[in-house]
Amino acid sequence: MLEWFDELSKGLAGGQSRRGVLRLLGRGAAAAGLASWLPGRALADGGGNSDCAHFCHTVFSGAAAGQCTSQAAHGGGPCYSCGPAAPTGHPDLCGQVCCPAGTPNCCNNQTCVSLATDVNNCGSCGKVCTTTLANAHATCAGGTCGVACNAGYTLCNGVCVNEQTDSHNCGACGKVCTAPAHATPTCTGGTCGFACNAGYTLCNGVCVNEQSDVSNCGACGKVCTAPPNATPICSGGTCDFVCNGGLSKCGTVCVNEQTDVGNCGACGHVCSAPANGTATCTNGTCGIACNTGFLVCGTAPNQVCCDGCCQNGTCQPGNTTSACGSSGATCAACSAGQVCSTLYGGATGCCYPIGTAGVCTFGNYMTVCCADSGGGVACIIRGGGSGTCA
Repeated sequence: MLEWFDELSKGLAGGQSRRGVLRLLGRGAAAAGLASWLPGRALADGGGNSDCAHFCHTVFSGAAAGQCTSQAAHGGGPCYSCGPAAPTGHPDLCGQVCCPAGTPNCCNNQTCVSLATDVNNCGSCGKVCTTTLANAHATCAGGTCGVACNAGYTLCNGVCVNEQTDSHNCGACGKVCTAPAHATPTCTGGTCGFACNAGYTLCNGVCVNEQSDVSNCGACGKVCTAPPNATPICSGGTCDFVCNGGLSKCGTVCVNEQTDVGNCGACGHVCSAPANGTATCTNGTCGIACNTGFLVCGTAPNQVCCDGCCQNGTCQPGNTTSACGSSGATCAACSAGQVCSTLYGGATGCCYPIGTAGVCTFGNYMTVCCADSGGGVACIIRGGGSGTCA
């Protein structure tokens, strides 16, 4: 039987009609059976040539054309795959090859593609699908271009996002992560979190700067304190303090150098006072104030006193408890060998050593003290002049 097919192919290839070839093969039941068995289309007369024979000799040449015709005579080959005997929707003939079922379309008579799925030939040869969407790639489905997110990404509001790491779409499209002050939101494994910014440290759920935070100075939870009239600070991770307005830092305290007798005008400058007196500091300058019943004598440091007697701004030896005279003390308060001198009948007096002649007077207004002048007894009259010792 196969020999007859070969002879039939050769006859058809030579341009003979089906019946003529059958006559050459002989008459009888075998020939009749062969004629009824062969596909009518493959051997149908058509201007003296079958469709398949014409197809094979148009597409192929030489031995390839004969092989195509022989295959068609057996109901197979290119004619039945992509030629006139192929079923509806058959693949294209591309060059001299029938395109595979997966890429049934021929572009430029040289490449088999699928116009339904090929992103470089989508719907028609040469139509390229593209996209500018980040984390996505172009697609072709049913001959129409589209876009699909890359693996690990999900389409969300027109963009491709990674719901495992995107803090604006963490775990689900549109789920936004938040963070406290000085921190940045994070998304890890689809779960929101946050990370402290540079220079900040996580402390009890918040981000703090341990270099400047008075509640977390140098370490989480380390609180800075300050003395009275001061404000705590944290500098470089070390606690310190600054004094409030008008005060100066002196060691570990804040002082007013304008009024503080222990730090008058400068830290550590201590004001002193004589006996029966109290030190003062005014506008940063030291001074004294005599206790009740005592008076200040003179202004220079070696003349200021609050005891004894004061003559012409100079402290003189005298009563160790008080000035004498009408200031409150009496002449009886003077020591033995001394006399109290008062001027103008009401001024504060001083106790002076008396001479051998006792008391001297001058006029009716002054009572002065007699003193040993070194060469005898003389009467010393305050303000000038002399008198006679009594």
